[in-house]
Amino acid sequence: MAHSTLLRLVLCKLLGIPLARYRQVFPALHNGALTELRLRDGQASLLRLNAPVR
Repeated sequence: MAHSTLLRLVLCKLLGIPLARYRQVFPALHNGALTELRLRDGQASLLRLNAPVR
C-alpha cells in the first residue's frame, strides 16, 4: 500500500494534479501493472495506467 500511495502522489506531481486529490484521480494501482509516462520538454503525459503485463 505504501508504494502505491507514493506512486500516485508522484503521478499527481508530474501531471500537475493537486496532491490532495490523489485518491480521487488514481483510486488504486494494481500490483504488477504497467504505468507509462512520456517526459518531454519538462512536461509529463500519462500514456498508460494499470495496464496488464502480457
